Amino acid sequence: MGEEVDDTSGISFVTAIHKRYVETCIIPEEVLHLPQPLGKDRTIELIGFEKSVKRVTEVIVSRMRISCCGDNCHQFQQVLSGAKTLVLSNNLLTEWSEVAKIVSHMESLTDLVLSYNKLKVPTNEELDKQCLKSIKTLVIDNLEYDWNEILWCAQMWPNISQLEVWGNTITELKTPHVLTQLNHLSLRNNNIEDWHRVCTLGTLPQLKYLDISDCNIKSIHFDDSNYDHKTTLFPQLESLLISSNKLKTWKDIAELNKLSKLEQLFCKNNPVFDCDKYDNNFNLILSRIENHRSDAKRRRNRLFEENI
Repeated sequence: MGEEVDDTSGISFVTAIHKRYVETCIIPEEVLHLPQPLGKDRTIELIGFEKSVKRVTEVIVSRMRISCCGDNCHQFQQVLSGAKTLVLSNNLLTEWSEVAKIVSHMESLTDLVLSYNKLKVPTNEELDKQCLKSIKTLVIDNLEYDWNEILWCAQMWPNISQLEVWGNTITELKTPHVLTQLNHLSLRNNNIEDWHRVCTLGTLPQLKYLDISDCNIKSIHFDDSNYDHKTTLFPQLESLLISSNKLKTWKDIAELNKLSKLEQLFCKNNPVFDCDKYDNNFNLILSRIENHRSDAKRRRNRLFEENI
């Protein structure tokens, strides 16, 4: 087992795995004998650590003061090899290199949660491109990163399709030269303010889901198209979350009709809804977004799912 490190720097990932998945799974016997009133004893095979870990698909070691990978991680190959999800949130990790070491022992891993760590942005010398190339879903909420820092780090995860960056320090956005496979992006709770900054993401070729709730967006306008024409931006976008912003006019909502594939809209807690009842709001939005008109009954709950 990896050795504990001192209290100021936390413990190793190896130690955390031992605590969570070994110490809690100690079973002295593999077969339990149950005497029966008549006939032979009944036997039950117990599934202990060695057998149960083969079924582990999600490894959760959040809030365990993990600060590094540790040695002899290979001894837990049975726990780690089949896991598809690793939750490392709320720990003491500061180096992406330590994250890469941990991930290198998890051959099936696709989903990684690193929120609320103090991960430093790697220098050019420290940047190990594609060290997390197996990762498809990454959650890095509250790391205090801006957009440029996220794009820099994205060189380590070139195959990402789902990215969540809630509560970071993103104010400016620019067209990414990476993230070309991204289909799901959450920017919730970042002080972006300007819709034109959001539009710099409009060339992402596969983006289907975008969450910009609670970003202080004040208005919506596509400069590349007139009222009755579709925008060329966000060509695949189907779901848009713009709740808890500062949208005040129905003209802003009407602009979303320019999105050629929009099907789901979540927009509660905007000032534009303060003056009308639910049914009026629904009808107003329905009249402004073309893709919702053909099947209003089916889409009604999807449009206002968060407003009920």
